Amino acid sequence: MALTRQLLKDLQLNDESIEQIIAAHISTVDALKAERDAAFAELQALRESSGQSAAEVQAAFDAYRTQVEAHHNTAKALELVRLAMLQAGCNEKAIDLLIQAIDPATLKVEGGSLKNEAAIIAELRSKYAAFFAQPVRMATPTIQPPIPTGGALTREDISRMSADEINRNWNAVKSVLAKGAI
Repeated sequence: MALTRQLLKDLQLNDESIEQIIAAHISTVDALKAERDAAFAELQALRESSGQSAAEVQAAFDAYRTQVEAHHNTAKALELVRLAMLQAGCNEKAIDLLIQAIDPATLKVEGGSLKNEAAIIAELRSKYAAFFAQPVRMATPTIQPPIPTGGALTREDISRMSADEINRNWNAVKSVLAKGAI
């Protein structure tokens, strides 16, 4: 229900009272409109400043995320280099020192493996060969067959036998045990 002059006349108010009520109503409505307009202007200002600060926060977050991803990728690449160096025979205690000689920009990881692994290892091996194991070929020791004793077992023969061999040759072992040769 709206406050009108007709409504106030229907309430049997005199013209002077009606004018006072209408004037008070208009000033109240005008004050409310001014308060609404001020709140709306403040809201617009907040929207603009929050939009600007949200964009700044998003930009800072994106920069941080890029930095963390780059650090993670570098760490993954260095771990792959470490494994490649171990497989190439690098001294474990020298790996941390040699990794510092690698330019991180040359490390490229694709599909979980180091893209230029062979080139990196070859470069390290050429510059720092002393830190990589050199293959040493050792002669295989010759196996001495048991000395034949004309079918009789000796103490040395029995000590070199496995349990299966002792079981297969039990009669011969038993005869040596009976003679007290052991």
